[in-house]
Amino acid sequence: MKDTTVIVAKHDIEPFTQIKTEDLKKVTRPASGLPNQVATSMKTVAGNFTTTTIVKGNAVQKEHLALPGNGDLSSVLTNFDDPSVRGFALPSENPMIKNMQPGNQIDLYVQSKDGNEPSYLLADNVLVLGIAKDDDNPVGLILALSQEQVKKIVPVMNDIQIALVPYNAQGATADKDDKGDEQEESETEGGDK
Repeated sequence: MKDTTVIVAKHDIEPFTQIKTEDLKKVTRPASGLPNQVATSMKTVAGNFTTTTIVKGNAVQKEHLALPGNGDLSSVLTNFDDPSVRGFALPSENPMIKNMQPGNQIDLYVQSKDGNEPSYLLADNVLVLGIAKDDDNPVGLILALSQEQVKKIVPVMNDIQIALVPYNAQGATADKDDKGDEQEESETEGGDK
């Protein structure tokens, strides 16, 4: 039985994370038990972003990576010309998303689960790239976010409020009173991950 060198994760690698060489190691595994599109070279993996968690010790597969040319949505959204920006799908049951369009800009707030703490701004002036739909019903937003914003959002996704702040598509904001009024209309997201 022939053995093959494959690339595995040295530790758990989180979704939407850019993989570094130090996150990986080469191991030898029996070829017969490997998936078809397993990575066999460090250079084909390092530098790419993950679309899902890669568990420590697991071989890296093509489906774990956001690659230009892949037809899946994650790959399309994670390969912009600006390497600091990534598309991120945020599930939402907020009925206000029905009124949103690509090009709108929003603010994201976090509300404490018990309601005793004040909400705080997580990301502002976030560009809406698209509306995620299920049978023509909006189920979330596809947002343009930096890697740092993604890292802040993932742990609190169930606590996010979406504030429809009246930014125009070019990023100019309305006056402060209008912004405050819109924030009061936002609804708390919860349990819709």
